[in-house]
Amino acid sequence: MSHPVDLSFSPMKVVADRVITTPIYYCNARPHVGHAYGSILADFLYRLAELKGEKAWLITGTDEHGEKMAQTAEKAGVSPQAHCDEYSAYFSEAWKALGLHVDSFYRTSKPEHHALVQKCLQRLYDKGEIYFAEYEGKYCVG
Repeated sequence: MSHPVDLSFSPMKVVADRVITTPIYYCNARPHVGHAYGSILADFLYRLAELKGEKAWLITGTDEHGEKMAQTAEKAGVSPQAHCDEYSAYFSEAWKALGLHVDSFYRTSKPEHHALVQKCLQRLYDKGEIYFAEYEGKYCVG
């Protein structure tokens, strides 16, 4: 039995039985076959849900934050935002060229994303799920 997914907290105002997502791809390089595999699989799941009479919503996009983005942009001699604008477009164009269904192409650099993350984090903080403490561990920009 399918139950509608509650995305009322989201600015996308989606009503769906099933939400399908791909990873949000780092845009530090052009899309390759590994990226296509995940998106083709998501498209397959979307189409399968639709065949079963379910309202599905497919979300994909690019992750445009982090030291790796800044390093890649610096190496290319452009701003991180300019680099992400260029490389995010490669992903969007690749999915169109492959004929993949996409309901929402999400970019983590957009104000809508910032607002949604702030809202979600505030909800978690208000519930006591986020707390401040010391942490020590290994980290690799990779």
